[in-house]
Amino acid sequence: MREAVANAVRHAEAKSVTVSLAATADELRLVFVNDITVPPAAGKRLGMPASLQERVEQSGGTLDMSRGMAVTKIAITLPIAKRRR
Repeated sequence: MREAVANAVRHAEAKSVTVSLAATADELRLVFVNDITVPPAAGKRLGMPASLQERVEQSGGTLDMSRGMAVTKIAITLPIAKRRR
């Protein structure tokens, strides 16, 4: 969570970041929406945050990112391990 918010502030110069959290018995889902104040230069495409993507994948999760209408949305889904008895 800390890295996703730090990336929004550092790279997009976001003035606000909204974080949503939801959980089921099997997974945890975090959604970050920030207001981009520094959009990518014309013709330049920003990729997925590499360090964040690596951490999510190492945890067995998925990371999705979308941009539009002056916001960036990053959704992280992580599996919740079941306790062994």
